[in-house]
Amino acid sequence: MLKKFSLFALLIVGGLCVVAQQTWVERQSFRDPARLQTVGFSIGNKGYIATGTNGISDHLLQDLQEYDPISNNWKYMANLPSPLRASAVFTLGKKAYITTGADPSGMNHQLYVWDQATDSWSTGTPFPSGQSRMAAVGINYGNRGFIATGFDMAEKALNDIWEYNPFSRTWTRKASLPGSGRCYATGFAIHSKIYIGLGNNGSSYLKDWWEYDPANNNWKRMSDLPGDARTGAMGFVSGGKGYIVGGVNFAFKPLHDVWAFDPILNTWEQVNLFPGAARGYGVGFNIENKGYIAAGTSTSGYLFELWECFPETMTQLLITEDPILNPVRISPNPFFYRFALKMRHPYTGLLELIISNMYGRVVFQRTFNKDEKYIVRCWEIDYLPDGLFIFHVKDASGTVDYKQTLIHKSFGI
Repeated sequence: MLKKFSLFALLIVGGLCVVAQQTWVERQSFRDPARLQTVGFSIGNKGYIATGTNGISDHLLQDLQEYDPISNNWKYMANLPSPLRASAVFTLGKKAYITTGADPSGMNHQLYVWDQATDSWSTGTPFPSGQSRMAAVGINYGNRGFIATGFDMAEKALNDIWEYNPFSRTWTRKASLPGSGRCYATGFAIHSKIYIGLGNNGSSYLKDWWEYDPANNNWKRMSDLPGDARTGAMGFVSGGKGYIVGGVNFAFKPLHDVWAFDPILNTWEQVNLFPGAARGYGVGFNIENKGYIAAGTSTSGYLFELWECFPETMTQLLITEDPILNPVRISPNPFFYRFALKMRHPYTGLLELIISNMYGRVVFQRTFNKDEKYIVRCWEIDYLPDGLFIFHVKDASGTVDYKQTLIHKSFGI
């Protein structure tokens, strides 16, 4: 099956004005069965899915399938030594490393290593004893692999991260993620950092986003995902940005929104909606500069579709000036020394304005009371350097939580 979306259109989707240059192509589906709790990865110019559980009997799978984007075909490779589901994977060189998850006897701690050159499997140093888990995140960075978060046998959500050294064949526990433990999180590496977030902790769905620096073994909280809190979202990296696709929200509704994360600016931008069935618990990977989404579950059942994305042509979803949808407006942009905050909303109470730079340092903070349906507040700041700044308006209850990026410029520049 090949469906290509490449036309420009102007759509109104849930109050959003969408400049829709569609940038997704449906490619050849992988071979039966449809599945979720699978793993996806790429090595060189090929993509792969492996393991998972099917939609009929929850039978555990142990196949490995290879996708060739040039011929648009899938083929079976050597089966894993054991069937698995909800495992994690990372790649180093021409090898894939699959560990954690569950096998037919319970939690899995074996490390299965696949060599692309020989299409053969071997075993590596098992994941540390007593640390078995499901629904973890696997990420490769440089010549190291990382396994993070998930839930253990007692269904406790975890926030630890482990580093695998393929040369010494050893696992080392690193500094834990400071936020909530979580499973079905989303993660990837961009440049010299690792990013992990979203997922659920057993009682709440999450939207926080964290940066891990492997060189210094420390964490920093980044801007939260502006969309719904979600679990089981899919992600890939292209052109120096990370992309989050779909997932499932707290109302168990599969999603099809797409968000682009810029790690340099620490900003999120909503881009073209995913045109396939809204889904969660699938896999995302990238081959060269293209992103791929496969498998997962939707309201119609488990899936075996493959979608290819061209991120460089993604366009932003433009929010209309409807005051109900977009009650806060800060202008002008760029601003020099004075800016105005305008707000329409049937909300009254204490609000807080926080301005921070791209490093997360707060440079301005004010509280003010909104006691009318329409307010305008003006402030002057004459000490900021040229650059980008995040303006965050919020209240204590979370009813109002709005972020906007503004450019500050000096006169004459």
